[in-house]
Amino acid sequence: MRYSDFAPTQTSTFKKRLRTVTLYVLDDAEWALLTKIRKATGPSRIIAVRSLAPRYQGFSVDVLCKDVDAAWELFANFHDHSFRKLCHDAAYVN
Repeated sequence: MRYSDFAPTQTSTFKKRLRTVTLYVLDDAEWALLTKIRKATGPSRIIAVRSLAPRYQGFSVDVLCKDVDAAWELFANFHDHSFRKLCHDAAYVN
């Protein structure tokens, strides 16, 4: 399959893709965190939720934000918390 077969032909979709954030959400606690961060960063809409089963746990979530800056803010805030939690859990195990 060639890129041109599935690539969008409209130029307006390019701006929409820049405003879209794809996040990996593992459990209910991260869903609650995502909801909280979405409310803090301004208007946004979940446009797709895809299960990663059976190979992986969790979901791939696409969030459409009001602009590119809000998309970056949402991405950074969500991953900042995820990395802190990962480091905290690793320190707790050791």
